[in-house]
Amino acid sequence: MNFLPMYYFTVVTEKESINKAAQKLHITQQTLSAHMAAIEKELNCTLFYRRPRFSLTYAGEKFYQYARGFIRMYDTMLKEFADISGSESGTISVGIGHTRSRVLMPEILPSFCREYPFIQVNIKEQRNDTLLQNLFDGNADLIIGDIPRDMPEIEVRPLYREKMQLVIPKSLLHGEFSPSALGELPFILGAPHDIAGRIGREFLKQHGAVPPAAASSDNMETILAMCLRGAGASFCSDLILHETLSRKDLDKLLVIPLKSEFEIKIAWLRREYLPRHMALFIQHAENNLAELYSS
Repeated sequence: MNFLPMYYFTVVTEKESINKAAQKLHITQQTLSAHMAAIEKELNCTLFYRRPRFSLTYAGEKFYQYARGFIRMYDTMLKEFADISGSESGTISVGIGHTRSRVLMPEILPSFCREYPFIQVNIKEQRNDTLLQNLFDGNADLIIGDIPRDMPEIEVRPLYREKMQLVIPKSLLHGEFSPSALGELPFILGAPHDIAGRIGREFLKQHGAVPPAAASSDNMETILAMCLRGAGASFCSDLILHETLSRKDLDKLLVIPLKSEFEIKIAWLRREYLPRHMALFIQHAENNLAELYSS
């Protein structure tokens, strides 16, 4: 079962260079060129042109599609037979937002690692809007976040729900808070692609408020730190707010629950066989987070 030449070809294609692919594969350029020549001889087709710039022929594009498919199938086969042999081992890459990772992973990983010591979990902290792309690109096996349900390419399971809250430094208030004062408060908003940033902007729009923008950030911990120092109001989920700030810090803020809430889910690409080590992690995350955070 020698799929190595096919794998070599996919690396050459993705690097668009024999030389760069050889460097990544830690083999000589001559060895890699020999593998490519052997594939072309076996198929009796030219697979790519080197000049004036690297490009696949029609045959090369077809072979690249087959090669990726065979490699995925081979990888799946190995994982399935590892499960048949009873080996609870493997590596899982989990994509998740920076702040949510800080809150959720300490609840999931310690007990998972104790129960399954031979399964390695690599946490890939990413912006929420890049999670899906990283899943499709193969840079993550699982992703956790506000994932859409209506995508046929992925499997999705709910973990728990978060509720959005309006957070106002008490130092900015003069008397009782009124929604009519929204337009007068400075705001520190998350980016438009971020969950809190998107919901916050929708809330302000619904109330006809165009507040002065003090700042914006992709990092909710940074936003909350600026709120605590009176730089502006913001929006944050109840979970992240209460898991990130101490009771002393919360006392400095007026926290107003909103009607907006959203579901945090775990997702992965649909496949013929879900490796056991991934299934174990999914089940563990579901059980732990549902017990802790589901209302």
